[in-house]
Amino acid sequence: MSFKKAKGNVTAMEIFTTDERKAGLKEKIAKCDGEYGFIGYCLKYEAQKAIGCPLYSVTYTKSRAASGNPHDYYSEAPYWWPNPENPDGPFIRRDGEIYPGRFEKHTLDMGEMAKAVYILSCAGYFFESREYTAKAEALLDNWFINAGTAMNPSLDYAQAISGVSLGRGIGIIDTAALILVISAMDYFTAAGGSKETTERLKDWFGKYVTWMDTSKNGKDERDYFNNHANWWNTQAASFSAFSGDTAMAKRCFDRLINKIIPEQTGPDGEFIDELTRTNSLTYCLYNLEACIVTAQAAAMYGIDLYSAETLDGKGIRKSLDYMFPFYKNPYTWEHKQISGRNIAPSVSFQLAGERLDKKYASAQKLRSAGVYPLANLGHIGALCFLDGYQNDK
Repeated sequence: MSFKKAKGNVTAMEIFTTDERKAGLKEKIAKCDGEYGFIGYCLKYEAQKAIGCPLYSVTYTKSRAASGNPHDYYSEAPYWWPNPENPDGPFIRRDGEIYPGRFEKHTLDMGEMAKAVYILSCAGYFFESREYTAKAEALLDNWFINAGTAMNPSLDYAQAISGVSLGRGIGIIDTAALILVISAMDYFTAAGGSKETTERLKDWFGKYVTWMDTSKNGKDERDYFNNHANWWNTQAASFSAFSGDTAMAKRCFDRLINKIIPEQTGPDGEFIDELTRTNSLTYCLYNLEACIVTAQAAAMYGIDLYSAETLDGKGIRKSLDYMFPFYKNPYTWEHKQISGRNIAPSVSFQLAGERLDKKYASAQKLRSAGVYPLANLGHIGALCFLDGYQNDK
């Protein structure tokens, strides 16, 4: 297939949004233009909270990682439980049901670190505050750079299962949370954040992508059959775009259209394997988001994955059209969904509304009504700072 050209030129720090977009938002916030007065107030409130947050590190919490190395990230699989018939034996799987006794401290701390870095970086840029940017630098240094506290750029012990596995490729999906750090760098660098911190962060993510692409766990996840393969690809594309590995990023863009979408979607755009899950609506929307995040990163290179299609007509648009009525009204979804149908606003339909068809934005506007603008940062940040926000003029 061939890609259509899209507007925009890539730079190192235009990963998910353009400098022009950032500057326009900054002006709106400064002028308290319409809703952006309230958004600016919310951002300052969240930034003040983030100023007081602790520094995070995997080394601060002793884990059960088999290596015994405090720098190794560790987590335990959420859907695996003790076997009531053999309590001391291997855990058993209960899809969609989260085991409350699992080790998740590293996962939670990574998520909190990413959110704080994003909020502080945005606030540092929009309010021209060195105080906010400096705290973001400290958080980044402690998690990724400082020799005493840095996380190793590998996930050998993620989503372990008691009595079954010391760590699995599936665990690589945990670091999808770090895509938010990449999005933050759009603002961190624009705010005058440390060049040394940025370069050392690029080095960390470059090493991590190499591990993702060459290790056994990495290859297992890359070649998996469902949303895991898609999110591996989205992570590799995002991290490579940031680190400057253009060849790897473009390899991931091509992989989405020529491998992932053909293998994972049916003739109507449905995500075949996600439909079998106990929370099928959640997982279908989750998998669609991976496609959209990759497409947004590709757009910064002038590559239009939003409208790209395979020879038999499969593509992101077809999957959007399949999910569109259920996003508008989740109660029409006929497949299994054990966790309820209170669906959060989705970056997928917002960005698609900007890039493809305004009809997607109409559903997004309905879903976003009355929602706190910084309530859900997702993988690439606050919807109000991204293309196609409902109240943009």
